[in-house]
Amino acid sequence: MFGDLAKLLRQAATLKAEAARMKDALEALRIEALGAGGQVRAVVDGYGRLQSLDLAPELVASGDKDRLEAAVIEAVQQAQDAAADAQRSRAEALTSPLGLDLDSLSGAAGD
Repeated sequence: MFGDLAKLLRQAATLKAEAARMKDALEALRIEALGAGGQVRAVVDGYGRLQSLDLAPELVASGDKDRLEAAVIEAVQQAQDAAADAQRSRAEALTSPLGLDLDSLSGAAGD
């Protein structure tokens, strides 16, 4: 009984350390996505927080506000979607050795 508890405590300590490393890695990760055929470049961190946004001068000079807005949204959403995928894959890598299923833990069923 106490052996199982000691094993569980070791696993918890390992999981905590790995989670801290994952957090650091996601903060350092940079994911880039393009919109408007490459005229907009959005860069987010592993949490999907916008880190930079580059707009081609010719897109800005066009004065087409609607096109510019749509291109920015497109690029940012693509980058954020990729960040969410990165978070999920890293979390699965962290929890799968412990036999934990993220979908059952979060209540999600095949998002």
